[in-house]
Amino acid sequence: MAQHEADREDFLRDATALVPRFELILPGELKTVLAGFHNDGRLSIYFGADPAYHFDAARRLRRAFVAGQLYRSQGVTMARLTRVRTAEATELQRYDLTAPELAEFLARLHTRMQSLAAAMAAGTTQVLAQEPTGDDYVVQLRLAAAGIAAAGPKLSPAIRR
Repeated sequence: MAQHEADREDFLRDATALVPRFELILPGELKTVLAGFHNDGRLSIYFGADPAYHFDAARRLRRAFVAGQLYRSQGVTMARLTRVRTAEATELQRYDLTAPELAEFLARLHTRMQSLAAAMAAGTTQVLAQEPTGDDYVVQLRLAAAGIAAAGPKLSPAIRR
């Protein structure tokens, strides 16, 4: 996701698969948070352009984009996927995170979700834009963030591709 204001507006306009979707400011953060729900209950949260986290309907982590790297759930760990391009083809090379790497990855996510949940519970987040409007949607996001923060991040079943 780009970091220009017009690009954020594009997100709110173009991310039609996410209903509702929000742009928020958290206290002390320079980047805005963009979040939204798919109609099947999946949640996507973008902390600026990077990182981004995608959860299933049960609020388990499915995919992530962190520090310029793509990750997907393998059920018991996260796989880091790296695109390798050659003249003949593009391949995704998979590296499964070790237990310590996974613990660090999930701890960073947990810290972000705790901050988001705490700010939303305290009413210190500012909703810059929302599509569609309605207070119930903000409550839905607050409850989802609080649930992830309280339980700690869990991994979804493995994504097969």
